[in-house]
Amino acid sequence: MASGDDVVVHLVVSRLPAGSYDPKFFAPYVVGGLAVVGVGVLRVLFGGQDAVAFVSAVLLAAVIVGFVVLYGYLRFWNATVYLHRDHVGTTNAFGLRRAVHVRDVDYLLLTQEPKKGMARLIGVLQIVTKNRNNTIRFSGGERLEPGGIERLAAAIGVPIQGSW
Repeated sequence: MASGDDVVVHLVVSRLPAGSYDPKFFAPYVVGGLAVVGVGVLRVLFGGQDAVAFVSAVLLAAVIVGFVVLYGYLRFWNATVYLHRDHVGTTNAFGLRRAVHVRDVDYLLLTQEPKKGMARLIGVLQIVTKNRNNTIRFSGGERLEPGGIERLAAAIGVPIQGSW
């Protein structure tokens, strides 16, 4: 395929619907975090730890948690499904790519899967290859721009199966 035939399908910025996250999943983490902070405060009150060291530890923990949350958002920020020359694949905000040759693609599959901590199912686009070991999965596929998957399937000449 010529580079004029390139197709790039971006994620659409959207908010998750209310009730997307299961509060029961996060409750143990909140209780555990409060217990650790409570123990730290007791250590400071009873002379087992310096207040400056405690505040420093809390700030360091907040920075680490912040980086973990940022990583979770970055996994889907600027993620794309693309067709370039004779390869179809996915890329994310970190520039990590996974691609397969167009002639190896069997079909595109739209499925829904549960994700840990989420009350609802999320859409997954699978680029299914003839050798199933090379199949590419794209979580959050239902957030791809409207009509993008259809354009991609038409450009590589494969059917779309399933729905979400």
